[in-house]
Amino acid sequence: MTYYEAAIQILRSAKRPLTARQIFEQAVEKGLVTTSGKTPDATMRATLYKQAHNNPELVKLEEAAGKRAKRGSVYWTLRHADGQDLSLTFSLPSRGKAIDRDRWRR
Repeated sequence: MTYYEAAIQILRSAKRPLTARQIFEQAVEKGLVTTSGKTPDATMRATLYKQAHNNPELVKLEEAAGKRAKRGSVYWTLRHADGQDLSLTFSLPSRGKAIDRDRWRR
């Protein structure tokens, strides 16, 4: 199974948006992917970024910090058939601060 296929399977079963590292860790726990590289969660992250441009089902949520996402703020989810994504249903981690929804981009 490819990293992308594993990510889609994990996100379909997830009840909330996940980071690339969380997706990778769950994929390994479930035996969906194996790795021999030094930075497999970076490979998962790169795969998700690459596929986000081609797959309208995959949704990237990020907290804006200028032109780039704020470090540690990127979460992934899937868009449902009705066009809704999980980010509208579940709140994202706030790291002890109130979340300003206007600062989050899709």
